[in-house]
Amino acid sequence: MPPSSVGFSQPFTLVLDRTPLDAQISHLTTKVDELRQFKKYILDTRVGDRMLHHHPRRLSGEYAVTTSHEIPADETLVCRIVDAYKKAIRTPTGSTDSMWLTVFASANKQTHEILEHGSLKDIIAMLRNPASSMLFYGFDSLQSKDSTNNDSTVWLSWIHQLAYDSLLQMCRALGIKRVENPESGIDFQESPSVEELLTELDKVMGFKIDFPNPFDGEVGIKTSRGIANYRAIQALFQAWRIGHLTEYRSRARVLEIGAGLGRTAYYAIKMGIAQYTVIDIPLTGVAQAYYLGRILGDQTISLWGESSDGKVRILPPTAYQKMNERFDLIVNVDSLTEMAPDTAAEYLTGAARMTRQFLSINHEHNPFTVESIYQKMPSVKAWRSPYWLRRGYVEELITFD
Repeated sequence: MPPSSVGFSQPFTLVLDRTPLDAQISHLTTKVDELRQFKKYILDTRVGDRMLHHHPRRLSGEYAVTTSHEIPADETLVCRIVDAYKKAIRTPTGSTDSMWLTVFASANKQTHEILEHGSLKDIIAMLRNPASSMLFYGFDSLQSKDSTNNDSTVWLSWIHQLAYDSLLQMCRALGIKRVENPESGIDFQESPSVEELLTELDKVMGFKIDFPNPFDGEVGIKTSRGIANYRAIQALFQAWRIGHLTEYRSRARVLEIGAGLGRTAYYAIKMGIAQYTVIDIPLTGVAQAYYLGRILGDQTISLWGESSDGKVRILPPTAYQKMNERFDLIVNVDSLTEMAPDTAAEYLTGAARMTRQFLSINHEHNPFTVESIYQKMPSVKAWRSPYWLRRGYVEELITFD
């Protein structure tokens, strides 16, 4: 549960009839109350016991916050992104009965206005500093609503625990570390170092893992390869699953529906996937295009309305509806059950004509589940299992005959 859902307030606004000192005291009092509330939430709900796979006392490494002093040469990339966005928003995106097209879209009205009518200077400033807007709201941690979280050691420590837990659990999933057996007791001293785990993962992944940090304010574990964000580690594991399911074929083509910031696409390309297609709503596509354009190079990506095909294609939902292509695998992580039921069903139906296998990693807390969709489809088989890296999530491999 994000901190905003347990009562974090909006950024402080100065009240004109107060003195500056009164305003500062009020602001600090509010922040102290918020941090106490967050800490109480963590302790009262025992969220660590419910979410973490390792005991919180078993921890290695230290948290860090990214700082970047680089001024990128990104003007050409941003112009391409704006052009593609203006074309994409004029295409159908599916049923509006979706949290992505209601709650998250509503929070991004100002972001849309900047992209649609703002100056190039303003757009570049927003994309370089995502913590200044709500562009990443719903799929990554940098956003203006929670911009003060990094002032809290409670929050930073919690992110440290989540990231280390994911890294250690990934090593268990890949057989690098043994799965703990609680019936035999817990070894509180066993906390492998972050660098040790990454070195072992390099051997399995087939490349030296890195963590690109193009933005300020990103929180994660400090490593020699960049700051390892919790979502980056999740993406690393998902890329491994993609490689495994495509049998590491050199010409493998993968499509992901709803790709977050595009971290999984980044690692999949590093693993050798020949072409990675992303289908997402236009606003999220802006974030993906800027992130992947920065870290992979702007010539690696192609956008809606462009004639050339890059190794990573970022396209709106209307492209999926019209596609007549074959993919080795189609993937969806943490969004199918947050769409309108009809839209989710259309994605699975479309997948049946374009691939033989569909990988879903989703929770089952919302009104419908992925299983409830494919159970109504003919000639479908599915294998369900708990998702290794995130409690409460189900991994389903769906095959179409």
